[in-house]
Order: sequence, then C-alpha cells, then structure tokens
Amino acid sequence: MHKQQLVRMPQVHLMEEEYHLPHLMHKQQLVRMPQVHLMEEEYHLPNLMHKQQLARMSQVYLVKKEDHLQNLMHKQQLVRMPQVHLMEEEYHLPHLMHKQQLVQMPQVHLVEEEDHLPHLMHKQQLARMPRVYLVEKEDHLKNLMHKQQLVRMPQVHLVEEEDHLPHLMHKQQLARMPRVYLVEKEDHLKNLMHKQQLVRMPQVHLVEEEDHLPYPMHKQQLARMPQMHLVEEEDHLPNLMHKQQLLRMSSVHLVEEEDHLPNLMHKQQLAQVLQVSLLEEMR
Repeated sequence: MHKQQLVRMPQVHLMEEEYHLPHLMHKQQLVRMPQVHLMEEEYHLPNLMHKQQLARMSQVYLVKKEDHLQNLMHKQQLVRMPQVHLMEEEYHLPHLMHKQQLVQMPQVHLVEEEDHLPHLMHKQQLARMPRVYLVEKEDHLKNLMHKQQLVRMPQVHLVEEEDHLPHLMHKQQLARMPRVYLVEKEDHLKNLMHKQQLVRMPQVHLVEEEDHLPYPMHKQQLARMPQMHLVEEEDHLPNLMHKQQLLRMSSVHLVEEEDHLPNLMHKQQLAQVLQVSLLEEMR
C-alpha cells in the first residue's frame, strides 16, 4: 500500500536515489498536499509517521541530503506554516520539538549549517515575531532563553558568527527597541546588563568587534540620547562614568580606536556642546 494513497495527489515530483521503504504507510498522509518537491538522496525512513502531519502544508520545499530522522514528530507542528524553506545539510535532529513553536511565524528563512540543537525551546519564543532572519553558523545555544525576549521586537537582523552566549538575559532588554542592528563578531558578554539601558534609545547602531565589557553600566546613561553612533574597536572601558556626562549632547560621533580612558572627567565639560565630532586615534 505504500503508493496507493498518492492517487489523489497531483504534481508531486519524487526524485529519489537509493530509497529503502521499510514501512508501507510513510507517504499515505501526503495525499492532500499539492506541489511538494521531494529531492532526496540516501534517505532512510525509520519512522512511518514523520511526514504525516505535513499533509495540510502547501508549497513546502524540502531540500535535504543525508537527513536521518530519529524522531517521528520533529516536523509535525509545521503544518500550519506556509512557504517555509528548509535548506539543511547534515541536519541531525535529537529533539522532536525544536521547531514546533514556529508554526505561527510566516516567512521565516532558516539557513543553517551543522546546527546541533541541544535545547528544544531555543526558538520557541520567536513564534510571534515576523520577518526575522536567522543567519547562523556553528551556533551552539547553551541557554534556552537567550532569544526569548526578542519576540516583541520586529525587523531585527541577527548576524552572528561563533556567538557563545553564557548569559541568558544579555539581549532581553532590547525587546522594546525597534530597528536595532546587532553586528557582532566574537562578542563574549560577561555581564548581562551592559546593554539593558539602551532599551529606550531608537536607531542605535552597535558596530563592535572584540568588545570585552568589564563593567555592566558603562553605556547605561546613553539611554536618553538618540542617534548616537558608537564605532568602537578594542575599546576597553575601565571607568563606568566616562560617558555619563554626554547625556544631553545630541548628534555626537564617537570614533575611537584604542581609547583607554583613565580619567572619568576628561569629557565631562563637553556636555553642553552640540554636534561635536570626537575623532581620536591612539589617545
């Protein structure tokens, strides 16, 4: 009976090589799903139900190579999510629920390579956040809540490479701050509060490379200062108050390279000066 139920399913392209069918029912439930392209090579199906719940999901492109499916339910909850592109290579799914909560989130592009998901909930809270681009390479997620608070923040671009997140709250407070671009490379966040106070500051561009932040409060006082461009490279901030007095100074460009600030007051008197460009190199 393994092909009997395909009789009412038009326009299905089955491009398969070395396809071993141990169960007779593994395609029965696809009968109501039109226009599905199954491009599979070396696809061993140990469970008979792993595609049953896709029956009501139209226009799904499953492009897989060497996809071993240990759990029968890992794609069941995608049934109400149209137009999802799953581009996966060597994707081993140890947990059956890791994509279940994405079912109400349309137009999500999951471009993942070698993504081993130890926690089943790390993307669950993104379910109400439309148009999120997750471009991740070798992203090992130790904590299941590190992206939970972004659920109310639309149009966030998370471009991360080798981002190891030891603290689960370091991005929680950005949840009410729209249009933030987080361009981070090798950003190890020792303190969970170093960006918390930026939550009321729209249109902030944080361009940081190798920014090790020893103090939790060094950017807290910038929270009421709009349109600030922080272009920092290797900026080690020993004092937490060195930028506090710039609070009332709008449109300030801080272009700093290797700026070690031993004194907390050397910029305090600039607080009443508007539109000052601080171009400092090797100070």
